[in-house]
This record gives sequence, structure tokens and C-alpha cells, in this order.
Amino acid sequence: MRTFPQLQLARALRLRGTFLALLAGCLAAGLAATHGAPPSLQPLVQPGKWPGWRRGGYALGVAVSGSYAYVAHETGLAVIDVSNPTNCVQVGGYDTPGYAVGVAVAGNYAYLADYYGLQVIDVSNPTNCVRVGGYDTSGFAQGVAVSGNYAYVADYYSLQVIDVSDPTNCVRIGGYDTSGTAFGVAVSGNYAYVAEGYGLTVIDVRNPTNCLRVGGYFTGGVAFDVAVVAGRIYLADGQAGLLVLPTLPNVQFTVRVNAETNQTFTLEAATNLSLTNAWTTLLTTNVPAMPFDYVDFDVKLSDKPHKFYRVHQP
Repeated sequence: MRTFPQLQLARALRLRGTFLALLAGCLAAGLAATHGAPPSLQPLVQPGKWPGWRRGGYALGVAVSGSYAYVAHETGLAVIDVSNPTNCVQVGGYDTPGYAVGVAVAGNYAYLADYYGLQVIDVSNPTNCVRVGGYDTSGFAQGVAVSGNYAYVADYYSLQVIDVSDPTNCVRIGGYDTSGTAFGVAVSGNYAYVAEGYGLTVIDVRNPTNCLRVGGYFTGGVAFDVAVVAGRIYLADGQAGLLVLPTLPNVQFTVRVNAETNQTFTLEAATNLSLTNAWTTLLTTNVPAMPFDYVDFDVKLSDKPHKFYRVHQP
């Protein structure tokens, strides 16, 4: 019988929508991670809340759809009417057999990462939530994302891909073993981004039956959660705070030039050194201080798997 490992109660909030505007100043310019500096904000007014401790235990995950907030808490799912934020009211819920940590909502269903596995709850009638299916994963399900017909579950030391096209018959069709404990997951396009014990792991899920690791970022900390919005990865990295990275299809590369100051230099790039005229000029300039950083936005793995740079001065 499985037992629960110690819970990480201070879990990261999944960032959504306009709230990401608060982080605009933290956007990364290159491959190196950007640590979010403490923002300078006006005092925020708390318009309302729903006290979870008296009504089901610790609130550990949240997703919002329409007028409802879906809260994963110790004993399951709570559905909160937030149409009037000053008066949040629980209208329904469902007690799960495990320990609900993460939640995602798609259509009429809420998908719970419930430690013992994935639970699928029909929330078409929020006042009468009904479990319609699920899948017992091999580890401890701690995060979940849904895209199309698939649920992607961060499950202990792995990513599990589960076909939920028929919520009453959820079937595992693939997965990938991560190097650290998988805490959170986000999906964007063809890639699943997993927040795990050693940082970020990027997995190509175009063929869910053959998931492949295609990249990652070692943070040196413990990444607990991840969100992908507008070509940027926002990684909640424990004590290190917020890290911001470009997504794999939107990689940027920063070239650092260290040359003579106040003298003209030319930076060139090539993608195929076998060509006669391989080099293309990126810029010609002079600067009063060195080093000089050039951010190359034209680095796409799909059509430029290799890129070379050189700099010269007259």
C-alpha cells in the first residue's frame, strides 16, 4: 500500500491570463534564466476569499473556468462560485479517495491529480459533481494539464500521458521517466514542460506513445510548478523564486562580443559552413563599452538546428 510522502504545502500558484502582466519586467532576453526581482506594486485589495481550512483542509491547487473556481484540497474538489468575488460561495464538490494536489478544467470535466492517480469529475452541474472515470498511476500524481484528448500527469518520477477522449475509460498511452520528482506540468503546442526536482524538463509529446526528451534547464533548486504563456516559460523554483525562460520553439540566443571599444565591428552568422557564401551579416556597429550582447531571435530548431557566429574588426 502506498503512503503519502511529505507534502510540499507551499506550492506555487499557476499563473494565468492578465496576472502575468505583473511579471512583464522579468521576461528573459536569452537562454539564461531571469530571476524575478521583487516587484514594486501598489497595495492589493483582497475582494474576497473562501477559507479552506474549515471546509476540507489545505487548498493546494486551483483552476478557473467561467464563474467558478475549482479548488483541489486535502479531501478532493471544491467548486466555488466566484461571480461575486466579495462573496465566494461553495456550490459543489467531490471527495476523492486520495489527496488532491492539482487540478485542470476542460469542457465539462475537472481533472484532479489525486496522489493515487488521475480523477475525472463531471462538473457540468456544479451543484452535483460526479466522478466518471480515472486512472491509477504508478507513482504519486501531483500535477495535471489537459490538451485535446490527453491528460498529462506529473507523477512522482515521471510524466504520464493518459487518453481521456472517453472520460469513463481513461487509458495510459505513454510517458517519460524524469530525473527528479515531477511536481507540475504545462502543455503548449507539441511540448510538455515538467517542473521537477532538478529544474525543467521539456518533452516532445507529438507522438504520445513515444514521448522524447528534447531539452531542459538545470536550476540547481527544486522546481515546483510551471506555466507557459506567450512563448515564455514561468518556473516556480522554490527558494530561487521565479525563473523565466523561452519555450523550445521560440529559443533566443545571446551572443556576447568582447572587442576593442569605439571601433567598428561586424557580427556574422551561418547555418551551413559548407556553402561558399555561408556568412550573413547580422549587424555592423561600434560601442563605447564592452562586452556587447546581441540577442538573436532567429534561432528556430525546426529549420535552423545549427547556427554559427563570428565577429571581425577592420
